[in-house]
Amino acid sequence: MTECVLHIGVEKTGSTSIQFSLAKSRPKLLARGVLYPEALGERNQIKAYAYASQTGVDELKSPFGLDSPAAVQRFRTAIEQNLAREIAAKKPKVLCVSNEHCSSRLLLVAEIERLAGLLKAHCAGVKVVVYLRRQADALRSAYSTYVKTGGAGPFRSPSGEEIEKKYAYDVILDRWAAVFGDQNIEVRIFDRDHLTDGDVVTDFFTKLGVGIEGMTLEREMNKSLGCQGMEFLRQFNGHVPYTLGADFNAIRGNIQEIVEELPGDTPFDGDAEILEAFDAAMANGNERVRARYLPGMAGPLFPPAAGRSAAAPEVTTGDIVRVMAHVWEAKQKQVIRLRARLEKVGGPK
Repeated sequence: MTECVLHIGVEKTGSTSIQFSLAKSRPKLLARGVLYPEALGERNQIKAYAYASQTGVDELKSPFGLDSPAAVQRFRTAIEQNLAREIAAKKPKVLCVSNEHCSSRLLLVAEIERLAGLLKAHCAGVKVVVYLRRQADALRSAYSTYVKTGGAGPFRSPSGEEIEKKYAYDVILDRWAAVFGDQNIEVRIFDRDHLTDGDVVTDFFTKLGVGIEGMTLEREMNKSLGCQGMEFLRQFNGHVPYTLGADFNAIRGNIQEIVEELPGDTPFDGDAEILEAFDAAMANGNERVRARYLPGMAGPLFPPAAGRSAAAPEVTTGDIVRVMAHVWEAKQKQVIRLRARLEKVGGPK
């Protein structure tokens, strides 16, 4: 029977890069016996989370119309049938599934058991691969995502609910170990010194047993904003919201992608006091993770944090104007390219 590698994140550990690489390398992976099933999603396999979840409709599940028990049952039946057909047709040696929301949103053992049942119907064994990142660094990266998706609030400490879902690694791993067993939980540290060739995509493909030769890889996906771009977009969000009702606000276009590419921006360090307190609060849980899942590891789960500046550099009016000039130039280039294409096909000038 097929073996399964189930990648569950955690969030902010390069999951987007891994998933884009898996999707773009799908035919080459299959040639080496690894199936990244389209039945669970083309890139990020959100359907794996949606299948197992027992909570109400959220922004990840809403596209699937899961607004009633009957709709949920139809969805789950379709997933089971489509996955079974794909596995039967492809006959892989390894089934690979990747969705970081599994670690942060499947909070009940019963939900994890449902996902386990789906996979174990076809697989002799399941190895759960999880990448862990220093929580303070993950918090900074999560704030960048928050701003890129419309957030306008200041950088702050996470709530207790956020900690339980995303940052209490001992609690998260213990839920998964309760279903799959400690021996099937493979913990990897999201740090260049611990990753194969210092890269999470290379590291994961190596764990799949296929290596990266001949694969189509994507790196540096979902990049974090710098200080100036962060402050510009945060304030911009207050004037041009990310959504209108339940729909994306098309007026925004691709502004967050443009701001990501701002040259020479200062890295965003967050608030040193908040980050140091967060590191301290997570220390005991991290030691439990090390002792239970990485007993051979010498020293703490994460290396000591590099020196943090006491305060973020001030973002001036001149800095904001520089970002606006960058955005304006990028948008005008898009307009010029579109105009040229229209003129080429005889459209309006």
